[in-house]
Amino acid sequence: MRRLLLLTVAALLQVTEALWNGAVPVNPANYPTKDAVPTAKPEWLTLYSESSGNHLVLKNTGFTLGIDATKDIVYCPNSKTVWGITLDDGPSPYTPKVLDFLDLIPEVKITFFVIGSRIMEHPDVLVRAFNSGHQIGCHTWSHPYLASLTNDQIIAEMMWCDTLVYDMIGVHPRYMRPPYGNIDTRTRAVLKLMGYQIVVWSQDTKDFQSSIPSNNFNEQWIVNNMSIWATEQKAGSLVSGNNSPITLEHDLFNISADAAPYAMMQVLSRGFDVQPIGTCLGDQQWYSGVYSPAPPKYNSTTLPTWPLAVINPSPVTTSAVTATATATAAASSVATRTRTSSSNIIVSIPFLISFFCLTSAYLL
Repeated sequence: MRRLLLLTVAALLQVTEALWNGAVPVNPANYPTKDAVPTAKPEWLTLYSESSGNHLVLKNTGFTLGIDATKDIVYCPNSKTVWGITLDDGPSPYTPKVLDFLDLIPEVKITFFVIGSRIMEHPDVLVRAFNSGHQIGCHTWSHPYLASLTNDQIIAEMMWCDTLVYDMIGVHPRYMRPPYGNIDTRTRAVLKLMGYQIVVWSQDTKDFQSSIPSNNFNEQWIVNNMSIWATEQKAGSLVSGNNSPITLEHDLFNISADAAPYAMMQVLSRGFDVQPIGTCLGDQQWYSGVYSPAPPKYNSTTLPTWPLAVINPSPVTTSAVTATATATAAASSVATRTRTSSSNIIVSIPFLISFFCLTSAYLL
């Protein structure tokens, strides 16, 4: 009887943890296998072939619907003073560190391009980012090279990501980013048929290299890159014309998520207006049939205090890619990766109690 009671309490606490984090628990039986190219539902293929009136698009014939690379979103247009910040490949266990920082500056919103397979693991983080007013875009289900897939597989990758996003937060994203920036005219044609705005980037922090131990990647390089770019953009020499940059970062990795707040401060400290991609394009329809008002501009000259404010950029005289971090920055980098926020500790309490109950039940 005691064992049954403990098992019941453990199950209830697991549900409580999911609700505590603001997400409905994901039932894996309703979705494809994680990190594998999924199969499209027949009705999806019928929808897109019939709505276009052109079945050639679904036969890999090379028909392009007039698509070309110039239609991809690379810059924020019509301004030299805004900045589009994007984070890819989440949600992850490290995304909350970025959200904790952004909570200190509620006027500032960014864009998260999320992967369906990662939402399966961290639905609560997706819900938190959305409820905080950040833009959510689709980054496919399994992060494949889209140009290597059939049209049916491309539709499946996007629709399963869209389906899970909708199930979690109730919206259908209109913006997407192709993994690795891998896209061709055929892929663009399929994505246009599906109604997507295709977002790439003008500046890449290369922070994905932080996931490769042999690279000995230092988060200081990410901050230095952003510092150099912000200085060049302020001088009008970073991007051509009356445009502003869209920068690529990742919240999937610990080091890159640690560096993201400091990279963002390099932009904010120079007076740039950080915006979600939809806002910097003047588009309030981030999601199908839903309008998102533009967030207010961040006008404060005082940046928020963040635990690792000792991470400062090296003088902007050398390439950030080869810059060497100071001993202080390196030490603080270690401190970051061992830090756990109080909010994460609180959220973990139900899990720890659940684990204790399950262990006790097993021993009884």
